[in-house]
Amino acid sequence: MLVSIPSPLARVIAIGAELGAALQRKAAVLNRERVIEMTQPRWVCDASATFRDLNFTPSHPTSVGVAETAEWYRKAGWM
Repeated sequence: MLVSIPSPLARVIAIGAELGAALQRKAAVLNRERVIEMTQPRWVCDASATFRDLNFTPSHPTSVGVAETAEWYRKAGWM
């Protein structure tokens, strides 16, 4: 499930994440620089030509990889 949030709210959340991480002496998983990257308009990538040229097929769908990564982050205490 994807949740869309307004950019200003994302910046506020990032500031909170940075402050919380600083208090714990850890690196913030989400920070203001990442929000800037994530909120760029038309920030897309189509790798289909590369896949075709290299005869590459991913071992599993992106949705599965994202879910596995999120689960790993949760188990590691990063989320």
